[in-house]
Amino acid sequence: MCTICGFGLLKGHKIRNDKAMRKLISRLIMKNTGFNTSATGVAFGCEEEVRVVKQNIPGGRFVESSNYLNAGIRRVVLPMPSHPDIINTRPWPGDLSTVLGHCRLKTKGEATNNANNHPIICSNVVGIHNGVIYNDDILFNKFGKELVRIGGVDSEIIFSLIDYYSRNTDVDQAIKIALEDIQGSLACAMLHREFPHSIWLFRRTSPCEVYIYKEVGLIGWSTNGNNLKDAVLEIEREEKDFLLGPETEIDFPRNTGMRIDLDTHKLREFEVEGRVFTRSGGAF
Repeated sequence: MCTICGFGLLKGHKIRNDKAMRKLISRLIMKNTGFNTSATGVAFGCEEEVRVVKQNIPGGRFVESSNYLNAGIRRVVLPMPSHPDIINTRPWPGDLSTVLGHCRLKTKGEATNNANNHPIICSNVVGIHNGVIYNDDILFNKFGKELVRIGGVDSEIIFSLIDYYSRNTDVDQAIKIALEDIQGSLACAMLHREFPHSIWLFRRTSPCEVYIYKEVGLIGWSTNGNNLKDAVLEIEREEKDFLLGPETEIDFPRNTGMRIDLDTHKLREFEVEGRVFTRSGGAF
């Protein structure tokens, strides 16, 4: 299966050791690769923009590639097109706030077509997915010209539908409505360019574990949580001034979504398969 991973940094915190942060991202990608060698990708997010680097090579080669190495923590390649409706009213000064990572095992959609590799870009939504969707072709045909299909990967329908529904409702509700149509397994992480302070995680039965390192305000997730914890410990041993402190697991049960607001340090949880949202509120 594919694997997903990533980080979010709560506002008011800053990782000052860019070298160590780069090593942590790279190490987490390599630990998540396993048999998922079809393609590898990363999305970097800050207040001003989200940018994506991805290529149809395994994680070990990806983190050594010029494409990735030349994409500094604050300067990355393959920018998303600007959006005229997005106004940055509270800019952060270009500091990294989010990272989405994905290691792909191809099931549908050739990896030689980079549109099929993750992170997937659907207008305002950038997302990563682990799982298999069974009715993507049916849904794209059903919506016709309302949805523009760019690649052939099944995962695209998830983020295309969320982008479509979020034009007329809040993103939490858009995720819920989209999943009522979608058949298949999933664990996803995504960003929405109109809400640059937020990260969305949601899953059915596919695995994903979430942890917070409260001392530095870092939230991380991984298909296998041990990969995240091991990567942190290894980089802490290698970089003596890079200490994240102890981690605390954030409960992430099946059929649940969560919106992590990096600006307000708030967590909102909601059911993705039921009619009523639950467990709202909470703070880190």
